[in-house]
Amino acid sequence: MKIYGYSLKSEINNLLEMKEVTFQGESEQIKKIADFLNHVADLIEKHGEDFGHEHIKDFYLDWREKFPNIDIIVSR
Repeated sequence: MKIYGYSLKSEINNLLEMKEVTFQGESEQIKKIADFLNHVADLIEKHGEDFGHEHIKDFYLDWREKFPNIDIIVSR
């Protein structure tokens, strides 16, 4: 497993390999992230090598409005 990310503060959008990720939020938001990850895990099991990636912004349509600068993307 690897994790990647972009910095909000950098003007250069270089994808960086990260060693740690922190989620800071209310319990409802963390539960939504957990539900999204479980959904994606199910898709990976179902589609195997054909699985591409999923965005939390597509899973929870209100995410774009509430958190316009935050996306969680899961790929295989």
